[in-house]
Amino acid sequence: MGVTLSDLDCLHALNTHGPATAAELAKHVGLTSGSVSRMIDRLDEAGCIARVRDPGDRRKVLIEATAEGVDRLRAYYAELAGSTADDLVDFTEAELAAILRFIDLVRGRTTAELARLRSAQPGR
Repeated sequence: MGVTLSDLDCLHALNTHGPATAAELAKHVGLTSGSVSRMIDRLDEAGCIARVRDPGDRRKVLIEATAEGVDRLRAYYAELAGSTADDLVDFTEAELAAILRFIDLVRGRTTAELARLRSAQPGR
């Protein structure tokens, strides 16, 4: 796609959470403000995002994923998504519920641990 892994994380965050400021994106992807600025420039150049004025505060600029960016993100992961769906076909509802419960637990604990680690870093 011509972008980095952090760029893909950014597109995913925008697709999941909607338009965001650069500072909000920095929190979502765990980057510094300078790194986020460069990431936004790369994604803009690739046609994956657009900078738009915040309708509630015209002084703010929001970053939003473009339809092209979301389509490229989906296409990038299409093969993995298809093979994952194929892998899940043979699981029972009870097994899928257990897997989902595990994923939810791990995601919550990982998010909490990342927040703890980030808050312990100097300058954050």
